[in-house]
Amino acid sequence: MTELYVYQTLHLESGHPRFLSEHLNLLHEDARTLFNRPIRISEEKIRREIDRIVFREKYFSAATSFIRIACHESGRIVLTPEGRSLYEGYALRSLHPDAVSLQYELPMHDMPTSASEAVSAEARCAARIRGAELALRCDRNGYCRSIEGHPIAGICQNQLIAPPARRNVERDLLLRAARHLALTVSEVFFSQRDLSRFEEILWADHRGITALGHIDGLPLMSLTAEKLSAAMELVARQ
Repeated sequence: MTELYVYQTLHLESGHPRFLSEHLNLLHEDARTLFNRPIRISEEKIRREIDRIVFREKYFSAATSFIRIACHESGRIVLTPEGRSLYEGYALRSLHPDAVSLQYELPMHDMPTSASEAVSAEARCAARIRGAELALRCDRNGYCRSIEGHPIAGICQNQLIAPPARRNVERDLLLRAARHLALTVSEVFFSQRDLSRFEEILWADHRGITALGHIDGLPLMSLTAEKLSAAMELVARQ
């Protein structure tokens, strides 16, 4: 049986990890919450292991690359290379997948774990049966929560609406980027019934921003998402 773990995925710029301390703090908090005990995570050791992976994978020659840090229930810390990006920095991905809204629960409420990844994979299968690529997760009360384990956000009339969520490095960057663009930011819940009023629906992760092409068959745009991705990169460099 595969050992349960929590994880964070780092965004590297020319081999240098961004927001490493923030990611490690979240990793420690999630490990303590899930495993009910503190687990020591040494930033110095993590940095040395990142350097080894960067050298081995030649990530220093890549504008953008990724590394996953997983903390297992035993306390074992494992770093794995996650490849290079086709883009430079936090970017708007060219893929605009179609999604359907599905109601299902996760045991730890979108905490990034190996278990939540398995549930997301099953949700993708359920979405494909319905003619879409991804599932937008809604809770039992019909409130929209996440896509692929990442906090969701919607754009409506120059306003970014982001449901309250667990602390997340990229979500924080997204909200800062929205404020940089003078968008009104509202951290409030919205439901499946509200989805039809959004012009754009998106999420931010280690790659940047992904904007949906359709939700429940309704077409969406990505004009603000493009501006937000550029602003995320700008904010990240400040």
